[in-house]
Amino acid sequence: MKIKCLTINVRGLRQNNGFLKFCQCVSRWVRDREVHAVAVQEHNLLPKNKDALVRVADYYGLHLTIGFSISADHRGGTLLLTDEATIPFVKEVHTRPCITRAKYDYHGKEIDLASVYAPSEASKRVTFFNQIHKFLTSGTIVGGDWNCVPDILLDVRGPNQLNYTNRGGELLGQKMADLGLQDYRREQLDDAFEHTRKAADAAVVMTRLDRWYVPTKPEFAEY
Repeated sequence: MKIKCLTINVRGLRQNNGFLKFCQCVSRWVRDREVHAVAVQEHNLLPKNKDALVRVADYYGLHLTIGFSISADHRGGTLLLTDEATIPFVKEVHTRPCITRAKYDYHGKEIDLASVYAPSEASKRVTFFNQIHKFLTSGTIVGGDWNCVPDILLDVRGPNQLNYTNRGGELLGQKMADLGLQDYRREQLDDAFEHTRKAADAAVVMTRLDRWYVPTKPEFAEY
C-alpha cells in the first residue's frame, strides 16, 4: 500500500464546528484509502483550544500537529493530520505559524512531512523563503500554499498573465533546488496547465499556488 498525501488551503476551520467536520471528512477518506496524511494551511484556529483540537483528532484516529498564527485574530496557521494506524506519529520538528513539520513511521521507514503557508505579503514571503532552508531538509516532503508559482508561463492563466505579481517564485525554486527538493506535480504535468486556485473577480486569474515538493518520488507515497 502506498501512503497518499493531500495539501489543501481550507480558508478557516474555526466557525461552525469546522475542525470537527474536517476531521470527520479526513476520517472517511482514510477509511476509503483515499488519503493518509493531510497538510493544511490557513486553519485560523485558536491556540487556547489546542488541547480540545488534539482530543477531537484523536477520537477519529488522527494525529494533529499544529502551528498557530501569531496575528491578533490568529488568521492563518498550518497543521498536519495523519492516520495513526498507517503512519504513527514519532515527533514534532516545527510548529510555527508558517510551517508545521513532524516525523512519522511507516513500517520502519521514516516519513518527514511538513505543511507550509507562505506569507501573502510579498516582502514577508521573500524573508520567509530566504530562511526556509533552516526548517526543511533534503528528506522533507512538504505540501503548501506558497502564494507564488514556479513559472508564470506554465502556472498562471488570465488576461494579464505576464503581469502576474510573483515575487519570491524564483527564489523559492532556487532554495528548493539547493535542498534537492522538486515540484512533484510539475514532473507529472510536464508542460500542461493545472490550477489549484481561481480568483473570482473581474480579471479572473487561475494559478497553481498549492503543490508538493519532494526529494524524489518515494516508492511508498503518492501526492
